[in-house]
Order: sequence, then C-alpha cells, then structure tokens
Amino acid sequence: MPVASRLRNSYAARSSPDLAERAALQPLARLLSAVRIATGHLPLVLVGAAARDVLLVRAHGVEPQRATEDTDLALAVRDWDTFLRVRQPSSLWRRLRPTVQPIAFGSGISESTSSLR
Repeated sequence: MPVASRLRNSYAARSSPDLAERAALQPLARLLSAVRIATGHLPLVLVGAAARDVLLVRAHGVEPQRATEDTDLALAVRDWDTFLRVRQPSSLWRRLRPTVQPIAFGSGISESTSSLR
C-alpha cells in the first residue's frame, strides 16, 4: 500500500468519531454506516447541517435543532465514472433519496472538464 494511502487511512480511522455513543446522533451513525457499506467504504466527508449538528452535540453538548432533513455527504472518488457507478440506483439509494445528497470530490473530479449528468 502506498505511503499516502496508509496515512490517509490512518487519519480517517483516528478522525471518525463514534457517533452512536450519543443518542441524538445514533440515526446519523446508522445512516453513515449504511452509506459506507453501499459505497464499498469510500472515504466520505459529512458536510452541511448534519456536520454542524455533530459539532454542536460532541463539542458543546447542544441537542440539534434541525430545520433540514437532508444529509450532505461528499464522497472521495477517482473520477466521474466512479461517482456515477456508486450513485447508481440501489435499494439503499432509493430508500435514502432525497434525504442523502451525495457530492463528488477528489483529484480526478477537480481536474476533469466533465460535468455531472
């Protein structure tokens, strides 16, 4: 395994808090677990209101007061083809839409001139 990959995997393991330990975050923990499995454990970044909720609960002990029900997840992919393949309709994605909004990021995405169809 390349050094950069080992470092990235090591960092991800250390930076992924156990959300299930807080009752307010257990539904989000279950959702993230299902997405990780469905995407073949692609690295992901929680963004948007759900990320704010995690910060408020874990850092400040404040219960989330969400006005939005969607969860924005950035998926680290090599290229658009990978993202489109991961985003293919499956029982998980059909069940989660429109509550989960997948967003692509990664070096192959940022350098690409393609756009999402």
